[in-house]
Amino acid sequence: MEACIVRLETLIPNLATKQDMSHLECGLSKLEVKISQLDGKLYQLEGKMHQAMSALGLRLVGWMTTVMFASFAGVFFIARYVH
Repeated sequence: MEACIVRLETLIPNLATKQDMSHLECGLSKLEVKISQLDGKLYQLEGKMHQAMSALGLRLVGWMTTVMFASFAGVFFIARYVH
């Protein structure tokens, strides 16, 4: 019986008090606010990335069209005038 009491007495200083719990809850609420702010910033960044990728895709299509046209013109010139 005394061994159980000694074990409980050594355990009591490690238990959290109501003040500790309220401090922890306050910290968690601040953390939730920061997470929601980061979530909003993430959506903004996602929108910017989508716009940038779309613009690069259009530039790539334009560049490839130009290269293909120039290649076709070169092959046509060689086929027509070089014998």
